[in-house]
Amino acid sequence: MNQPMMLKEIANYIDGKLVNYSENLRVDNISFSSNNIGDNTLFIAIKGYSVDGHKYIDDAFKNGAICVICEDDSYLLGRIGIVVKDSRYALSKLASIYYMNPSSKMFLEGVTGTNGKTTTDWILYNLYSILGEKSLRLGTLGAFSQDVIDKEFATGMPDPLTIQGILADFVQKGGEYAVLEYTSQGGTQYRGDFLEYDSGIFTNLTQDHLDYHKTMEDYFLAKKRFFELLVESPKSDKNAIINIDCPYGKRLYDYLKDKDLTLFGYGFNENAEIYIKEFEQNIKGSKLTLQFFGMDYVIESNFIGEFNAHNIAAAFGAFVARTKDPQKFVELFDLVPPVPGRLEPVKNDKHLGIYIDYAHTDDALKNVLETLRKIVKPEASLWCVFGCGGDRDRTKRPKMARVVCELADKVVMTMDNPRTEDPNQILSDMLEGCEEPDIIELDRKIAIYEVLHQAKDGDVVLVAGKGHENYQIIGTEKIHYSDKEAVEEILASL
Repeated sequence: MNQPMMLKEIANYIDGKLVNYSENLRVDNISFSSNNIGDNTLFIAIKGYSVDGHKYIDDAFKNGAICVICEDDSYLLGRIGIVVKDSRYALSKLASIYYMNPSSKMFLEGVTGTNGKTTTDWILYNLYSILGEKSLRLGTLGAFSQDVIDKEFATGMPDPLTIQGILADFVQKGGEYAVLEYTSQGGTQYRGDFLEYDSGIFTNLTQDHLDYHKTMEDYFLAKKRFFELLVESPKSDKNAIINIDCPYGKRLYDYLKDKDLTLFGYGFNENAEIYIKEFEQNIKGSKLTLQFFGMDYVIESNFIGEFNAHNIAAAFGAFVARTKDPQKFVELFDLVPPVPGRLEPVKNDKHLGIYIDYAHTDDALKNVLETLRKIVKPEASLWCVFGCGGDRDRTKRPKMARVVCELADKVVMTMDNPRTEDPNQILSDMLEGCEEPDIIELDRKIAIYEVLHQAKDGDVVLVAGKGHENYQIIGTEKIHYSDKEAVEEILASL
């Protein structure tokens, strides 16, 4: 649900300078794509990192735009515009009022961190759905709410018009609870601004996206900004759930200590309000004991891995902060299904342990491989199929390869979204960390075939990097491809 606005009102709201304006104009639609111009549309020119929307202002007017928001009025050439300091910030602010601030009418939870966002998002969405609450999850796995929306994104955190529009539609259809993955890059582009948050979760911070943030400190500050938005939110009875096993999490915890919200730290640290007291696992699943204000809560599930112990503890904290019912969490958790592409098991008749996982950083690979090592029998082998993305941080490639060489028995190097970069250059960077892999095969499906053909009963195979994704980006073309589909097809042929 959105509302028409007068141009003068928009200019005042976003602190913009209205130029070349001589009549009353009503805006019915907003777009930052010059090819998506409808009746009474306001075009917003965004300065991107590869494309500058100001170069498309002429196209926008030719296609029927009635006004343009921009940072440089020299592109207007006497036409109507609103000049602002930052078009991205203006878009985020305008999106909120255009869709009538839907987050003010619901409970909105944000999850941020390098790893674990999607799993935590998935757990909370499913818990509230099981309770019968109309819920929404929004992130790497797209936006989904039963009978309301099912939409995929090219990124884990879409633009503010999309986010606000989804939330508005959700609220209009009776939505009550939403959990949003807040990414560092999306956050620095104001995609998560002008949302009224009730709760925030911090999972961890490890090296990733340094091609964008440049330093770990900048990366941390991008995450911290989410909690600044949470503190500023006008909602009452807010809460924050922080992983204090992570040193960056401890910094956030200390920052939030004197803020007006409920604060729970979680982890294997005995000082945590949510203390992971015991954790056991095998090939069938895990058993987790959480100590919370002197009481023990035992949770059994098909989730394996200490990182999932953290994710479960985070979801426990968020659920309890909202519902005040820790025992209900224990009762419901066994009903939560596995997360697509997050240590997702693939059934087979070859007596292999085959797992699909999204791990695409050295820390994530380390966590997953160490987890799987614990369920590999002494006489069996642990295989790892992985690649590194093109047009992304090159410094992490040898680190990823080094981790795989140290922790896997069989190392298989292949492609993972090379994009416009030469796959052989990516491979060369990987080989700096591991000089003698067992298999090098750039065709990902063939690489998996080689592994499944050679693997023996009892072996455990990790296919890492793409997880739930159903595409490969080669050059500028997105081609349908799924690791899970490839594994199942190959198994059927063996």
